[in-house]
Amino acid sequence: MVFGCLPQPFPRNRPRLLRSWVLHRLWIFSAAVGLCVPGAPAQDRPPSAPVAPAQAQGESSAQLPPARRAPIRLALRQAPGVFPVYDMDGMWILLDRRKEGPRRGLGPKRRVLVIGSSGVEVLSILHATRTWNASCSQAGQQATPGYVLGGKGRGQLGVPIIALVPKSPVQPRRARVRRLGNETSDSTYMELGPAIRKTVAREISQGRFALEAGDSLGEAFSRNPDPEKIQLRIDFAAKFPVAGFGSPQLVVAGTQISRSFRRCLRLSDGPRMVGGCALMPHALMADTDFLEFAAYDPAGGTSAPILLAYSSREPLWGHERWGFRMGRKGPSLFLLDALDPRCRQRL
Repeated sequence: MVFGCLPQPFPRNRPRLLRSWVLHRLWIFSAAVGLCVPGAPAQDRPPSAPVAPAQAQGESSAQLPPARRAPIRLALRQAPGVFPVYDMDGMWILLDRRKEGPRRGLGPKRRVLVIGSSGVEVLSILHATRTWNASCSQAGQQATPGYVLGGKGRGQLGVPIIALVPKSPVQPRRARVRRLGNETSDSTYMELGPAIRKTVAREISQGRFALEAGDSLGEAFSRNPDPEKIQLRIDFAAKFPVAGFGSPQLVVAGTQISRSFRRCLRLSDGPRMVGGCALMPHALMADTDFLEFAAYDPAGGTSAPILLAYSSREPLWGHERWGFRMGRKGPSLFLLDALDPRCRQRL
């Protein structure tokens, strides 16, 4: 017997009628054994079934098979000197997820370069803090060190995304941030669909596409991959200036083979794919349509070596921050961070 999830524990001041008491105990039991996740239905939540635009050349409007089950833990990533920044109840919090030990380089009055959705400004660290909204440990909330940011330029930044700790004084006047709109259309599928499928087929044959455990059909497919049988969804596409390319474009594409699904950020130059997959884990992460994308160029030139993605509206699992370097070898991930809302509230 499987019990459905209750959306939240009963308030303490609710009369202790027998029925309420029983349902309350069922909620505790469900949370303890992991039958439900706050904000999700009783069953595991797969990402929304990828659907291609109807009747694009060679495409089908049918839904893709369900994606693989979500892992329990998120593999967060953070390059040295780069920190995610979140707006928490009006306070801008720089999260410091570095492992325990001396937390060098940060402290009160330290100036950091903050990149937002609308610009770049130097802000100051006002004081250290801790938040219980960013991490979980064995279904319990875990304190995460952070720093409160402030300064006159805060109002010019829009949504805060990341903070950089420079080794020398910085002049952000030349830096530029440009929001990217989604340009996905039927022509995107016709131009890039075949190239993406061929690239994925090559990655499968080389063992660089992680298949779902026990996916026997996927294993059989990997021995003789047929690009035409790879199911594809392009969630996002936009022109992205990268030095050295004639017609660079970035795409966020999901591909599915049998029960195995993968979401990637890729770079193309015209119809040619450049580099490989910068993996964008989808399990317990926001669907792509919850993310906004922005190009950041610290030098204010015509190319943008940094792509940032962030959630501006509340997704199901919690706000996210992504960072990618874009170069001649394709995209590479340097930041993946997410506020973790999966903790059970203690009664």
